[in-house]
Amino acid sequence: MYQLPSARYLHRCTLWFAFLCGIVLVGGARLQAQICIQQFDPERHHRFHDANGAASSRFLGKRWDWSGIGRFTNDVKWVTMLSPTVGVTAHHQRPLVGDDAYFFLGHGPDAERVGPFRVMYRTGDGGDPHGLGREIGGPWSDVALVQLDSSVVPYGVATYSILVLSNGAGELDPDRYFGRPLLIWGRHTSNGAYFTPTQRQQSVRLGRNRVNRVIEGYWAGFRRIQFNMDPAGSSSTIGRDECQLKWGDSGGPCFATASGFVEPLLVGTNVSTSYNGACGTEKQTLPYPHSSANALFYHVDAIRDAIETITGGQETLNVVVQ
Repeated sequence: MYQLPSARYLHRCTLWFAFLCGIVLVGGARLQAQICIQQFDPERHHRFHDANGAASSRFLGKRWDWSGIGRFTNDVKWVTMLSPTVGVTAHHQRPLVGDDAYFFLGHGPDAERVGPFRVMYRTGDGGDPHGLGREIGGPWSDVALVQLDSSVVPYGVATYSILVLSNGAGELDPDRYFGRPLLIWGRHTSNGAYFTPTQRQQSVRLGRNRVNRVIEGYWAGFRRIQFNMDPAGSSSTIGRDECQLKWGDSGGPCFATASGFVEPLLVGTNVSTSYNGACGTEKQTLPYPHSSANALFYHVDAIRDAIETITGGQETLNVVVQ
């Protein structure tokens, strides 16, 4: 079990402040759907960019395995696999039962697509046969789990561990996330109606940012990590990869890396943004536009218990504690 830290380690915010500091990405201007990246370069940031018929050697994420990030023909839906059949997403943007998930091995235009894997169960529906409640981790967590109809592992699809940073005594220490670099996934383009289903599933970008704060709300489940869109040239920017969420990015994953681990480690799923205008028009004065993700590391016990319940004890959650 991972105990919640004392109040002195946390930035608290009420639901009212939550709405001030971010609008939930369930609505907004549909024309502004791609994740904004400070100096967007398709060869660096678009996972499936066609570099003269080949995968880009400059892709930001080329060293890691992203095969466990699932996409749907409805390209605003995401699932990130935590176990062979169960993945995580945002509750407010979860796929429907009966939707088909697809996964891609590698990057570039010829990355092998595997699937479909049909959604046979999702948390948060009325009459839940497992009795797991509306949101995993408590009210306003916005964390949902999705179960697919078969294991993705035999097809070479990755599953991911959640990173828990501790105080050395096995207790979660949110202070250790401050300043932590993140790898953040969002949509590549808002023009999905003009692409084939496969191209819509491949419409993803990868950007970076840093954790600016960890927020604990009044409700038990409200736990967020926040990252700002710092202007180019500022001392706080992470550089050309600095990114900000937009409509359609909800449910996409946020990862961190850790020493001793080859694979990226999951820390959150995208949930909100304070600005949904056109990329490049964000105000460049304080407070800078900011985005937030569900802080999954607060909910590892609830997520583990839910996975074991859904699968009858056949699967569980992997957690990396450092």
